[in-house]
Amino acid sequence: MDKAPQVKLHSTAHYFLEGLNDIGVEYLFSNFGTDHAPLIEEMARWKKDGRRYPKVLNCPHENTAMHMAAGFAMATGRGQAVMVHVDAGTANSAMAMHNARRGRLPLVLMAGKRLTPCAASCPDRATITCTSSRSRSTSPGSCGPTPSGNGRCPRA
Repeated sequence: MDKAPQVKLHSTAHYFLEGLNDIGVEYLFSNFGTDHAPLIEEMARWKKDGRRYPKVLNCPHENTAMHMAAGFAMATGRGQAVMVHVDAGTANSAMAMHNARRGRLPLVLMAGKRLTPCAASCPDRATITCTSSRSRSTSPGSCGPTPSGNGRCPRA
């Protein structure tokens, strides 16, 4: 019986960068934060390996990043990507996104995802997240209301 071919799996950040390359993103206008560490690590790995990925332009504010990307799209007709902080960063981008939309400019806006107290303490972080924004518990596996309704991480 033949063995199944070996498939090398990569991180989500790896496939994310491949996707940006595939859609022709040349520049990533960014306001990076702690929620982007895996992406930054993958960029460092690609740089070491000599792989091409979008050039990162660090911006001091999300609004600046969005308007820079919009200006690039307006001048060249080529849409680019914007990466911002989650929560407030996305909110800071809203007016610029509105402006870009009104101008019918092609942009891709992306934000990270912060870990919730439950997700940070649960071994199965990829599938367990808190559903309560009021929860401030830091005890392992406890995050307030959960899909199972018992407030406990199913793996804790």
